[in-house]
Amino acid sequence: MRAQIDPGSVGGYASTMDILPTICDLAGVPPPPDIDGHTIREALVGGGGVAEAPLFLYRDHTLMAVRLGSFKAHFVTRSGFGPDPPKQHDPPLLFNGFPRTSSSDGQVEVDPSEAHPLDERLYADVMEAISGAISRHR
Repeated sequence: MRAQIDPGSVGGYASTMDILPTICDLAGVPPPPDIDGHTIREALVGGGGVAEAPLFLYRDHTLMAVRLGSFKAHFVTRSGFGPDPPKQHDPPLLFNGFPRTSSSDGQVEVDPSEAHPLDERLYADVMEAISGAISRHR
């Protein structure tokens, strides 16, 4: 009998770093212990969503941004790979790229192009969660 992944869609995000852990999970073998990424098996075969694990985005050894849930905080930005210098952000630029409940505070709630930074003071709980994820990651 041949296994099949049923067509459909799920919410959340995944990264190319998730490919190897997912293949290992589907094959029933443990992934190498020193890799980043998480299995997205449930999203493929179980109809569940993608886990809301933080995604740490680096350029060389510099932590540029962190995605947690629907939010993404940019600590350093730089356009492309040209000669422009990196720009540090303190406080970080905070964006919401996925749908969320509507807000009456006038903040942009869905901004997949990351064109409108949110006021991080209104999202202190999100920034605290991101800071905690970074601490555990390091």
